[in-house]
Amino acid sequence: MKRLIAVLVILLIALIVYFELSEPVSNLATGTLELSGLPEGARVVIDGMEVEGSSFELSPGEHKLELYAPGHFDASYTVLIRAGETLEYRPELIASQPSQQNVMLALSLITVIMLFGVGILALSIMYYANYSSE
Repeated sequence: MKRLIAVLVILLIALIVYFELSEPVSNLATGTLELSGLPEGARVVIDGMEVEGSSFELSPGEHKLELYAPGHFDASYTVLIRAGETLEYRPELIASQPSQQNVMLALSLITVIMLFGVGILALSIMYYANYSSE
């Protein structure tokens, strides 16, 4: 009788271990990375693999996030994902080309500085002309 009980206990333990180890990977704890504010045409690479979309289920821990967008400098970040949590991330991408508005502002400032310089030069000539005629 003791042998039968021992065999049943061993079988029960074996079944428990089998079912615990055969759990699908999808049931393991994950976290979510949600990206927002990406420019049009941006490419997202996570841990060296290009992915599509803006919401990603990732294993807990650190992940390398790389972003490539037309007209912007490439960017690389390390994000920390926690199990059961959502990380909402809005990366700041730096434009590699000046915007039309910035170009117009720069041209306006240059024009003002040139006009100011011409005005100073004209006043200097007028003063010199008056001073030398005396």
